[in-house]
Amino acid sequence: MDLSTIDMKIKQGAYVYAEDFEQDVNLIFKNCEAYNVPKGNRHIVKLAKYCAKSFRKQYSARIKAFDAGSGTSVDIVQETEKKRPLTIIARSADSVSPPTKKARKSPANVVQEPVKVVETKPKAPKKALPRINIRTTGPLPLHVAIAKIKQDFSIRRPHKDLQDWEGACSRLFRELKRHPWISSSKRFVFDAPVPLLHPEIKEAYASKVRNPMDLTTAECKLLQGDIYHGPQEFVDDIARVFANAVIFNKGGHEQGDPTSCAYYDASRHLLQYTRWLSLEIMSQYLSDDSHCEGTAQIGPIFQWNLTVSNLKDARKEMDDIVMKQPIERSEEGDRFTWMETECEKLLKSLRHQSDNKRMCFFLQPNYPADYFAYISRPMDWETAYRRLQNREYLTFGEIISDLRLIFSNALKYNGRMKEVDPISKQAYESAIAMSEKLESAIQRLFITVSDRVEREKVEQVVLDREMELAE
Repeated sequence: MDLSTIDMKIKQGAYVYAEDFEQDVNLIFKNCEAYNVPKGNRHIVKLAKYCAKSFRKQYSARIKAFDAGSGTSVDIVQETEKKRPLTIIARSADSVSPPTKKARKSPANVVQEPVKVVETKPKAPKKALPRINIRTTGPLPLHVAIAKIKQDFSIRRPHKDLQDWEGACSRLFRELKRHPWISSSKRFVFDAPVPLLHPEIKEAYASKVRNPMDLTTAECKLLQGDIYHGPQEFVDDIARVFANAVIFNKGGHEQGDPTSCAYYDASRHLLQYTRWLSLEIMSQYLSDDSHCEGTAQIGPIFQWNLTVSNLKDARKEMDDIVMKQPIERSEEGDRFTWMETECEKLLKSLRHQSDNKRMCFFLQPNYPADYFAYISRPMDWETAYRRLQNREYLTFGEIISDLRLIFSNALKYNGRMKEVDPISKQAYESAIAMSEKLESAIQRLFITVSDRVEREKVEQVVLDREMELAE
C-alpha cells in the first residue's frame, strides 16, 4: 500500500467508510516497519512510527469534527465537578541557603522562616464517560455504532478480572478478535448491528434474521455479568453472529451477488473456526456425553454443544486437514514460509528454559549401547530441527510423527528399567511430561494451520469470482 494508491481510491470513490481509509494509511506504516525492522533500518522505522502517530492524531481530530458537524450528530455530554484551588506553603527564595554544619537545636538558634502562599490553577476535572445521542436515520460509522452499543451497558468489567468459565469466554473472545477477517479486515464487519451500519436493509434483515447478534453486544453482555449463566450461552451468541450472516446472505449467494457471496463463504468458515476454538479453550467445561451416540459434527454448524464427543470430532476434522497438508517449502538460505514457521514454533515449544532438565534426554543422538536392540528408528530434537532446516519435511504429518517418535521411543526403552534404575525413571517421567506438552502444542498448530488453509481456499474463491466479474 502507498499514498498514490490511496489517492486513486479516493478519486474513484472506493472507500465506503472512513475506517477503510484509516486502515489503508496505517497499513503503509505497518508494512514499512515489517520490512525495515529485520534489516536494522532503525531511522526508517522511527520515522514510520512518528508518521503513524501523527496520522492517528489528525485522523481522530477530523473524525470528531465531522461527527459533530455532519448529518450524524454526536452529542458529548460532559459532567464537570468543581475543585478548590490548592494552597501550597513554600519557603521563600531568601530563606534558601547552602547546607551548613548541623547546629545544636535550642530555643536560641531556632529561626522562623517566612512563608508565602502560592495559588495554582485548579486541576482539570476528570472527564465523565461520553454519552452519545444519535440524531439520524442514516448509516453510522462503525466506531459510533460500537460506542452506542457500549453505552447501553452500565457495567464493563476488565477482561483480566474475569474468572473461571467467564475467563475462558474472555479468552475465546480475545482470540477470535485476533482473526485476520475480524481484527484488521474492514471487508467483513461483525462488530455492530447490521441495521445501524446499513439502515437501508433494516426491514429485509429483520424478515430473515429473528435473533440479531454482534460481537460487541456479546462482549458487553459478558463484561456486564449476571446475563450469561454458563459458557454454552456465550458460545451460542458468538455462533449466532456468523450464522445470521450465512442466513441473510444465502439468497444473494445463490444469485451470485459478490458481496453476499463473500460474506456467505467467510461466515461459514468463521463458524467452523469458532467451533474448533471454543471446544479447545472450553475443554475443562465440557460435559461428558460418551454414553450417547450420534453423527459426527463437522463443517460449518450453526449451533453446537460443549461436549467431549464434539471436541473429538473437531480434533479429527483438523487432523484430516493438517496431517496430509503439503508444506510450502522455501529454498535453503531463504526465509521460512508461514508453514515452515509454524513447524519451527512447534519445535521451539519444547525448548523453553523451564523444560531444560526434562529435555536433556531428548536433544542429541546419544544412545546407550543396547538402544538399537529395542528401538528400530531413533529420533531426537536436533535431528528433527536439522531436517526442517534442510527442507526435508514434505507434510505436517511427517514432522509431527518425528516429534511424537522421540517420546514414544523413550517410553518404550526406559519403561523396562524405570523401577530399578533412577536415570531410566527420570527419563521415563520426563518423556510423559514432554509428550503431554507436545500434544498441547500440536492442538494449537492444528487450529492455526486448519484456519489458514481453509481461509486461503475461501479467499481464492472470492478472488476468482471477482476476476470473472471484471472480465
